[in-house]
Amino acid sequence: MVFFVLLVGVLLFFTPPLGVLADTQSFDSLADSYLQSGSANVNNGSETVIDVTNTRDGVVRFDISVIPSGSTITSATLTLVATAVGSATAVKNYGVHRILLDWAESTVTWNTPGSTAGTHFASSPTETVAVSTTGSYSWNVTNDMTSFVNGSATNYGWRIIWSSNTSGTNKQVDFGAKENTTSGNRPVLSVTYTMSDTTAPAAISDLALSSPSNSAMTVSWTASGDDNSTDTATTYDLRYSTSAITADNFSSATAVTGEPTPSIAGSAESMTISGLSPSTTYYFALKTSDEVPNTSAISNVPSLATTAIADTTAPAAVSDLALSSPSNSTMTVSWTASGDDNSTGTATTYDLRYSTSPITAGNFSSATAVSGEPNPSIAGSSESMTVSGLSAGTTYYFAIETSDEAANTSAISNVPSASTAASETSNITIPAGGGSAPRSISISGQAYPGSTIQVLRKSVTDTVYTQLPIKNSIVNPDGSFSYQSVGLLGDDYLFLLIVKDKSGIDSGALSFVGQLSSKDTLVASGILVQPTLVVKNSTVTKGKSIDLYGYGAPASSVSVEFDSKNIATTTSLADGSWKFSITTGALTIANHFVRVRQIFDDQVSNYSLTKTVKVSLLTNPRADMNGDNTVNVQDWSIFLSRWGSSNAAERKKNDIDGNGVVDISDFSTFLRAIQL
Repeated sequence: MVFFVLLVGVLLFFTPPLGVLADTQSFDSLADSYLQSGSANVNNGSETVIDVTNTRDGVVRFDISVIPSGSTITSATLTLVATAVGSATAVKNYGVHRILLDWAESTVTWNTPGSTAGTHFASSPTETVAVSTTGSYSWNVTNDMTSFVNGSATNYGWRIIWSSNTSGTNKQVDFGAKENTTSGNRPVLSVTYTMSDTTAPAAISDLALSSPSNSAMTVSWTASGDDNSTDTATTYDLRYSTSAITADNFSSATAVTGEPTPSIAGSAESMTISGLSPSTTYYFALKTSDEVPNTSAISNVPSLATTAIADTTAPAAVSDLALSSPSNSTMTVSWTASGDDNSTGTATTYDLRYSTSPITAGNFSSATAVSGEPNPSIAGSSESMTVSGLSAGTTYYFAIETSDEAANTSAISNVPSASTAASETSNITIPAGGGSAPRSISISGQAYPGSTIQVLRKSVTDTVYTQLPIKNSIVNPDGSFSYQSVGLLGDDYLFLLIVKDKSGIDSGALSFVGQLSSKDTLVASGILVQPTLVVKNSTVTKGKSIDLYGYGAPASSVSVEFDSKNIATTTSLADGSWKFSITTGALTIANHFVRVRQIFDDQVSNYSLTKTVKVSLLTNPRADMNGDNTVNVQDWSIFLSRWGSSNAAERKKNDIDGNGVVDISDFSTFLRAIQL
């Protein structure tokens, strides 16, 4: 059995020079026996001890063929273990003599091959050691091992011969043989040697390129090893260039960093190279080095082109979709163009859709598609169109998605809602009457304390609404009102009642039809105006509250509908004001929809205008100018564009801190929110 230990760097206080490997090997006995002069033809090769005396010699040999030819022997020690010693007080000197002729354990005797000094073994001992008690004894056989390895002598092992006793007459020592049942008693030869490493790793021959993207590709190969194609190399030097690589220009090619540590010869190796340019052909080559370092020849030189840059950037979501100018069958939709790649350039198409229920990303495709959308203008431009064919007295929700030429589509926009004018309003009472010259209209009902009343009318032949001349308009402290107008010609009219609370917030138009062609006086009574609704923070960080407030009739019950579900009822105060907060901890990160109505004196009003509330993970959602749920350089570009705008409405969108004023505080707040 051979025990092999490879020492790197320091070997028993010996540091080999660069390019020199130091090894220590321990060998078990290949053959051993003892020879008897009194029984000159008896073979003892199977004995468990090497029994030596003045008339018996021991022989032992080792197989050292694994030591490379040309190695330098640093030290060599033959170790025998004395398992029994005659007359323990006597010191017995035993020398080891290099054997000069071949022998075999199964046939060796005193006579075979022979026992003549100078012929069958060296006359002088390599070294003599005094044996006195049982235990381990070692002989320095460095010179003999040097001769064996450099070929100046043949390795036949050693003959152990008694030299003399210092006292006493019992010369017997039993050394453990290789057959000894105790492994620690068997002969051992320990050899330390050095050898020069001049063999470079083999050149890689299967370097291959695959999986190109517009900025990266994968390089793979088979590990070649350390000494040519065996063991394990130390380092790889992988390089690339946009022109062919040769052994002469290898060093000037671009060096890759982060190559894997070489695996054992024959292993599959690979790595991905990034930072490459799109649509470019690259050549790769590889060299392998060992610890000396001996370096391989250049590998094969494959080439492959990166792909072109694919357009994978969708337009930004429209965040300011708005509705205005509702009639009984139309309304105007407006928004700001978002661009092609996020918020730059020009997109290709719009997909505008509407529904009578809130639109989400999940049901956008099932909403009614509008036809005739305008071709997108450059990012930042104002866009609008009038949508017709709507039903009277109906609340509509609108949403838009934007696509570019590569069919990358934006996220869904914000989802505003508004109601078309109604042909009749259920809580307005118009009594029957007659006559040929209608002259007046009287309207009465319940609004809010401190509110203002405006009535518009349009005949069936008119294209726009005009304000009625006021004869008398009274809003009582409790919010009840009456309104009279005169001087109307006989015709059929569509009337719009617009009521604003004391903060100037309107509840949305309340419409009804008056057929004055058959009446002198039109009386509309019992009107219960829907409450006003303000969302204080329409974009809110998840975990914070959505604050709602507005005005209704004094002491009315205000019902709050959130995402089409009635979630709460609150009571307005004596001045008509009401407020309510919605916690967002359990809400999804998405757009949500809220509206309110009131119950007063057993009457139920229409719903207010629907408001959109966006729940976000951002700490300052108002800074997300393009609605893509991150605050980055695209939002910075939009912020700066609005900051310098002469359009007051555009500039007001920069009110990030929500205090109603656009100033340096908003600038500072945005800079704290941006993620660079």
